[in-house]
Amino acid sequence: MMTVSTLHIRETTAAYLNREPEEIVLFPKAEYGWFIYTGNLSAKERGVLPDELGDLIKTAQDLGCDWLCVDRDWPVEDSLKTFEWD
Repeated sequence: MMTVSTLHIRETTAAYLNREPEEIVLFPKAEYGWFIYTGNLSAKERGVLPDELGDLIKTAQDLGCDWLCVDRDWPVEDSLKTFEWD
């Protein structure tokens, strides 16, 4: 499993994930975060997701991870793009 901070997604993407979209398999992680299944998403399927989420899923897949965890309390990874939240 690859884990990243919520600061690696846009606030609008967090709202998208909170709606539990049909395009991906995900489970809310307590109050602040998500477990997202990456194993079966093709490039075409990633293309309909918010850009940074698709990029994170691709990175997780490239690392051989079937799951991506987005966690509010996880430290920021310097090599990944970050976004300011209000």
